[in-house]
Amino acid sequence: MNHVIIGNGIAGIQAAETIRNLDPSASITLVAAESHPPYCRPMISLMLEGQMSSKMLAIRNPHFYEDLHLQAVSGKRVTDIDVDSRTVKINDDRLISFDRLLIASGADPRPLKIPGHSLNNIFYMRTISHVEQMLMEIASARHALVLGGGAGGIQGGVQHDAPKHTRYHADQLRISAIHAGG
Repeated sequence: MNHVIIGNGIAGIQAAETIRNLDPSASITLVAAESHPPYCRPMISLMLEGQMSSKMLAIRNPHFYEDLHLQAVSGKRVTDIDVDSRTVKINDDRLISFDRLLIASGADPRPLKIPGHSLNNIFYMRTISHVEQMLMEIASARHALVLGGGAGGIQGGVQHDAPKHTRYHADQLRISAIHAGG
């Protein structure tokens, strides 16, 4: 049986482990948009706070793919799924065939649809790479606006206590409604 799993998060890797336990001879290919090994996505705000490094976020050992005897296609996105021919196409035009397909890719943040949405230094916090980009820019930032009241937004909003940083959380600005549309 040839399994393809799209997604390298906890659902994708748990599925790969389960498939391997149930069928030791199965072919498993895991396609992941990120190049990082599996990590705990909900804790990336701790990386922004400086409490954890990206390596500390890992939820499996560095040899996870080899130990599980699966083929990892990292840093690639699936661009097309052809259910009739049972193939997925990735963004380097490679086709990967499957008998069974699991889509465990999670979600991407919905881009802002407001004036100024294309300005520099507007960040979304979903991946290690997003946090790394923020950390590169934060040293020279004087002000920050955090939109999002979830744990990540709140933790990210209080990240730096240096006096030169003025942070604004959307609630402090008394914004009556933010509607992203859709």
